[in-house]
Amino acid sequence: MNAIPGLDTCAIIALVDRFYDRIREDPQLGPIFAVRVHDWPAHKNTMVAFWSSTTLRSGDYHGNPMAIHRSLPLSAELFERWQWLWRDTACYMLSAPAAAHMIALAERIGHGLMLGIGLRPHNRVADVPPAGRMHHTHGT
Repeated sequence: MNAIPGLDTCAIIALVDRFYDRIREDPQLGPIFAVRVHDWPAHKNTMVAFWSSTTLRSGDYHGNPMAIHRSLPLSAELFERWQWLWRDTACYMLSAPAAAHMIALAERIGHGLMLGIGLRPHNRVADVPPAGRMHHTHGT
């Protein structure tokens, strides 16, 4: 049972459809996707399966997002552009609770992907080392 008002398979299909239409039109992200996505309906179906699995626990997605994103020519700025378009589209297409959920989820996933492919998010404090890389000083 879905606990988030306005978030169901139909809402996810509409969100993914509009979002990737905007990606295709975007001057920064469009060219990256144009080189790699040759079957847009199939790509959108994959993304619906991903978001349905992530939000509704449908179990429809069986891919490896980290491996896919490692092969792309991405920067922190492009990830942030992707996230901005996602936030804007989610707010337009979904109810407020559903948009908030999808935005928070996309930001967590995006942050994890950025770190996983070696990109540093712009909003991270510069003098705080990444997790697992603490510098120990002795005698201070």
